[in-house]
Parts: sequence; structure tokens; C-alpha cells
Amino acid sequence: MIERINTDKPECILFFNPMSSDICFWKNNIPESLINNYEIIFINYPGYNSPMEKIKSFQELADYYDNKLLSKINKPMHLIGYSYGGLLVQHLIEKEYQNLKTITLVACSNKLAVRDKEIVSVLKNVIVKDMYLFSRILSLFSHKPNEINENPLLGLQKFSNLKITTSNYEPVLQQLNHLSKLKDITIREQSTKALIIYGEQDRLIDMTTLNRFKAFLKKIKIIKLKNESHIIEISKVYKHIVEFIKQ
Repeated sequence: MIERINTDKPECILFFNPMSSDICFWKNNIPESLINNYEIIFINYPGYNSPMEKIKSFQELADYYDNKLLSKINKPMHLIGYSYGGLLVQHLIEKEYQNLKTITLVACSNKLAVRDKEIVSVLKNVIVKDMYLFSRILSLFSHKPNEINENPLLGLQKFSNLKITTSNYEPVLQQLNHLSKLKDITIREQSTKALIIYGEQDRLIDMTTLNRFKAFLKKIKIIKLKNESHIIEISKVYKHIVEFIKQ
């Protein structure tokens, strides 16, 4: 499902969600300055408040959205992806869109270490048996310890959102399969302006990742947020996005 707002605006922003999230991740807190000045395009992945479609890999998913949406956009566009969504954006920019204006990757690597693939393997086994337990484990991995201590119901909240947006575990399992098949992403060297936002406590991001981004993205700005983990307070993310794309 694709939702487009303000189609008359001269530029558009496309938002790609993290794994196991729907468009509410971005939509519920989007700043008025973006709503008022850009066409906003929210995208639900297959199976999230939309029909389930079998897609085997990130490359197939990139082809799917290229055919369905991006190849039909003629105005300047900004691509923003969070975590899983950022991995998808990295596959999309291989399409060499002439109208691509900026790229923003939030809490996103360009590879999965052995440890991370082991976590994905565990999550795959859990999701088919117990979506609530999956949600709790994912929350423990994604949030800071003090967030869990202050709100021990984060896992339950994630589970409730999943139950509302999906009819079963298949959409999440499909995304986990994409992650398990992922190899290092070698981005075509390009001069498109790029922004990387990550939390200093995010275990997915290391210096090797940042150096690889610097090698491929020649006009890159990197922002490390103190006291943040994989799931960053969304208002902080939006603050830097607004400042970046209006430059």
C-alpha cells in the first residue's frame, strides 16, 4: 500500500520503514515543515495493511518498488530509509535515478556481521512460533536498556502493532529471509548528497561500516547521536532530516 500526500508539490520524499513496522512509524510524527513543502510518500511493505506478495530478496523488492513507483516519478526525489528500509534504499540507488536528490539512511549498515545473522536466525525460528516473544526479543535488541527499564511493555506494544498491521507472521518472516540472504552491499560510487544518522549505542554500526559508506557516497554527512541505540527518538531523526534536505 502506497499513500501519497500533496502530489502537487515540486519535490517528493519517500519513506521506507524499519522491519516489522508500517507507515505509522513515520506518519504519526512527521513535521509540518515537510508536509507543507513536499509530496510525502509513505510505503507499506507487502503484508502490512496490504496484500501479501512473495518477494525473495532485497533485489527483488527494489525491482518491485522501482516498477510500481519510483520509475514513474519525474520530480526530484529524496529517499529515506530506516534500518531494513535503509538496506532497501541502498539497493534502489543502484538504479541510477537521474532525479534522485538526496539519500538518508538511519540506523543502517551495509552488511550484517556473523553475530547479526545469528540473531536473525534466532528471530526466524521464534516468529513462526510466538509473535509476542519475537516482539519482546526484538525490543530488547533495538532499544536502550534504560528504555526497557522505564517501559517494560515495549515488547507488548510492538506485538500489538504487529497484530493490527499484519494478519500473521509471514510478512515479518519474509523480511527476515531478506536479511539472512544479505551479503555486503557495494554501492555504486555516486555524488548524490547522503546523510547517515545513527545512535552511538547501535551495535549494527561500526567504523568499517562508516568507512565503506564514505568510500561509496562522496557527498556524505554522518551524524552520531549520543545516548541513542538502534531505535532513535523519531523527533531527533526528523530534526536532522529537515535540516539536511532543505540545504
